[in-house]
Amino acid sequence: MNERIRDLNAGHLPRLTHTRPDTHSPRTDLTAMELFGCPGMFFTVPGTFPSDLPQHITHTYTDTVYAVLQTLDPVTGMSQYTVRDVDGHRLRLGEPHPRKSDAVRSALDGLALFRRDHAAQVASRRVGCHLPPVPSVRIGYDTGAYIVHIHCDCSRVRGFAAYFEHFSDAGDWLSNNSDPWQLCTTSPLRVITASGGGRITGTRRDEHGIPVVEVRHDGYDHPALMGTDEVLDVVTRA
Repeated sequence: MNERIRDLNAGHLPRLTHTRPDTHSPRTDLTAMELFGCPGMFFTVPGTFPSDLPQHITHTYTDTVYAVLQTLDPVTGMSQYTVRDVDGHRLRLGEPHPRKSDAVRSALDGLALFRRDHAAQVASRRVGCHLPPVPSVRIGYDTGAYIVHIHCDCSRVRGFAAYFEHFSDAGDWLSNNSDPWQLCTTSPLRVITASGGGRITGTRRDEHGIPVVEVRHDGYDHPALMGTDEVLDVVTRA
């Protein structure tokens, strides 16, 4: 486990530091007193929190630094802890609490709620644009190869790296990465190309490193080598 970013998805509280973690700022030796004018500590929330978000959503988030600050309740004058973001507009996250750990938990709950709501809005907008709630093509990296997931049964993609709406769109991205690639074992193999229907029988790169597929078209005995941009649609697992 990264000692700077503990597994918040497992219910752990983040590790607190006296100086600002080194995520986005060139100055990592600043204290909360220097940044906010009050005592406090810093913690980092990974972009993968919470873990139940779709991966194309968490892929857009980066590790974010927050500060839990010792402040005074403006009504009672009692000491309390308040969490604020560091790299943005220093907005309050969660509710203030007398206990530091409770303030941090409240902030994490608030952040999880915000990100889940954002994911739901993205899914709704996609459906409104006649797209599936999540992208149809996801690419992960595992054991030295890129794995292309197309309408597959995998709820999570190991080593999530990119996503696309269509298989043909993934070709340029794969062309910029020289490692081997293959289809997920539960992805459909039945495809439509300009030459008709057929079945993918293999994946590889050509002599120029361009990703290509072997497609055996209906009524033909031998597969044809085609670029991913020539695959118009992926239809069934048959």
